[in-house]
Amino acid sequence: MIKWIGKLFQREIITSIPHSKLELCFTDTDGKKYYKFPESMSLPIERFGKLQEYMMWMSAGLTSVELDNLLDEADKALMDGLLQKKNAAKIGFIITQIRERKNMIIHTELLYNFLAVQVIREDEKPEYFNNAIHLKKIEQFKEETKNGKTYDFFLKIGLKKLNDLFNMSEEEWNQCWEESLEAQRILKEIRNKILNEESCNTDKVSMNNL
Repeated sequence: MIKWIGKLFQREIITSIPHSKLELCFTDTDGKKYYKFPESMSLPIERFGKLQEYMMWMSAGLTSVELDNLLDEADKALMDGLLQKKNAAKIGFIITQIRERKNMIIHTELLYNFLAVQVIREDEKPEYFNNAIHLKKIEQFKEETKNGKTYDFFLKIGLKKLNDLFNMSEEEWNQCWEESLEAQRILKEIRNKILNEESCNTDKVSMNNL
């Protein structure tokens, strides 16, 4: 209760930031306007906290969901391995994924999140992080880049933090982007294969018990 009251009080004393103090960033295909904070203005604390979180995941090369999924599979494989003396290959794959993903220069999902936390939609309060609007912005960003022109969309928006992170040519960017999509596809595909194998093995055990 005390924590909740403190958080409520903290939210109430935050100074409201009008959109007029922000810089127009772009207008999407639905006509909605998006704004960015000028370089002279710091990100509000809620947005800065989320930005740091996404930067942490970018360093790991994994989203929190991907990491949780890998660790869940590792736990299952380890328990099965201890009981049945198998699954060494599965555990090896999971550990390799966690290690190799740290070297991923671009993670597409994290970049969309990284951008969305800094860009303010016209119906959004700049001083607060709204997860529902955040997710809708990401959906719209993906719609805006479905033609494959992600380089223009990300780097020419003019967010300094993005330009500082990625100083590369359009060709280099596109190559990294495709490699990221492929790495995410392979991870999902192999995880689904592992789950299907577990399901098949469970069905076999059930049949044998009939």
